[in-house]
Amino acid sequence: MDVLVSYCETYEEVRELTEEVRKAPRVIEYGKGNKKIHPNVTLLRDAQKHLLLLSRELGLTPSARSRVRVDGTAPLRDELLV
Repeated sequence: MDVLVSYCETYEEVRELTEEVRKAPRVIEYGKGNKKIHPNVTLLRDAQKHLLLLSRELGLTPSARSRVRVDGTAPLRDELLV
């Protein structure tokens, strides 16, 4: 799958899960007083990690941008505006 498509899908998943987590309790009770983290919280955490990984892959984080190298063959931005 294309990295950009995966990024967009994961971003939407994070948005949807964020809304769900806001509506529901983060901890749920089951059985005789046992508690566990709501499954959507775990899904959200995993989706956020995946989104960060894809962001790095696409050069969307400050640290990823600092590693981008320009070889001098591409036109400068000012040249494109002329």
